[in-house]
Amino acid sequence: MKDKRSLWFAAAVAGTFIAVLIYEGLTPILSDDLTYYKAAHGAAGLWDLFAQEAEQYRNWTGRSVAHLLVRLFFYAFGMKRAVFNVVAALVYTAMMLLMYALVRRDSRDPDLRLYLLIALGFWFFGVKPGQTVYWETGACNYLFTTTLILGFMKLCMHTMTDSPGKRGNPALWTAALFLTGVLAGWCNENTSGAVVLFTAILLIVSKSALPLRIAAFAGAGGGFLMQLISPGNRVRSATIDEGHSGLMLYGARLLKILHQVHELFLPLLLVFLFLMLLAARQEVFRRHPGAVNAWLFFLLAAAGSGCLILAPSPQTRVFFGPGVFLVIACAQAAALVRWEELLLSVGRDFVLGAMLVIFLFSYFENGGNLARIHREMNARYLLAQEAILADERDEDGDLIIRLPMLPEGFDSPYTMAYEVDIGTKWYSFSNMQLAEFYGVSYVKGVPFDTWHADGEVQP
Repeated sequence: MKDKRSLWFAAAVAGTFIAVLIYEGLTPILSDDLTYYKAAHGAAGLWDLFAQEAEQYRNWTGRSVAHLLVRLFFYAFGMKRAVFNVVAALVYTAMMLLMYALVRRDSRDPDLRLYLLIALGFWFFGVKPGQTVYWETGACNYLFTTTLILGFMKLCMHTMTDSPGKRGNPALWTAALFLTGVLAGWCNENTSGAVVLFTAILLIVSKSALPLRIAAFAGAGGGFLMQLISPGNRVRSATIDEGHSGLMLYGARLLKILHQVHELFLPLLLVFLFLMLLAARQEVFRRHPGAVNAWLFFLLAAAGSGCLILAPSPQTRVFFGPGVFLVIACAQAAALVRWEELLLSVGRDFVLGAMLVIFLFSYFENGGNLARIHREMNARYLLAQEAILADERDEDGDLIIRLPMLPEGFDSPYTMAYEVDIGTKWYSFSNMQLAEFYGVSYVKGVPFDTWHADGEVQP
């Protein structure tokens, strides 16, 4: 019986990998990918990549771990995404397994329902997957770094559960916690900030060896500090005009955060509330380890969202990490509930079954849209290359290329192609980015229907 459960669990994990791999394969190079590719392609060696990142650290952002990953992928594999697609699907699957392991730490008996709850819950409520999972630059900034953070958190729980003497050389575990803590703290501003809080809580409440707790906290805090003191953060913030100052500035930021949390996480918050109330009715005490874990990840989600009040007008995708923590909190709350009663067990299985059915329908529909977008984007890149080879210039000697915009009706939450599509104005950001990549004077977008009218391009 256990072997059968293990087989079904393995099939679910393999299904996760395959589902993500297909979507990764249908995602073209987009937006900042072009900029990072061009920079990495011009690097003379690995040392140049570090020099480029040092320049960006000084002038734009402190997310050095994430952007070094981006540069390494483009340096090693260029615009061919095949290797990245496999790695990204593996990392996504590893993230699901880490989320599962952070809930079900003390049991080797696979729980298929719990895994499905996590995997399907994240599929439906993961923040901006088109930007955070499938876009190559975004995946390095969010998917890869959040998985690294969860791995560090799992390592902390693993080493601090039992006596370090039972796990080998304590000095090696201490060094491992410090080094991985530095990486986890240097990943992503708000999610890494939540990790520093996590290690601070362990430092105070854990009964494990003090050097382990100090190493984890010092590593995460040190990496986070290196990210925060980046001169580029101040340069980047100076480019954003928020229109408020003083207390009004923070009030406006708080309202934006609350709006985003409401838009992104209201279903998860209601699920968490219901499950915790149900567990309480079943007399699961607040000091139960599972209840403590649920509240811990709920707190980390709240901290990762709330600390954004210190940053000017963040992108929606920065809520990716808090969303992961909230899914873990909901899964832990579900694991607290005793489902033996017939009505509860039927209700649980019905919800999981309904989620799976909805997933299958939406997966094929969105996958079809991704395939159409991929086809049009590849055709656009070929048209751009043909226009450059033709080298037809205007009377001022400028090389202007006209390209079709994406057709309407194929947008999907699992792509950001429409959000960064070229426009009819040459001075839009995406147009200028593409013009710089191809080394032409201007790029102008032509509406898709106009482009294909009578088989001719209309200027």
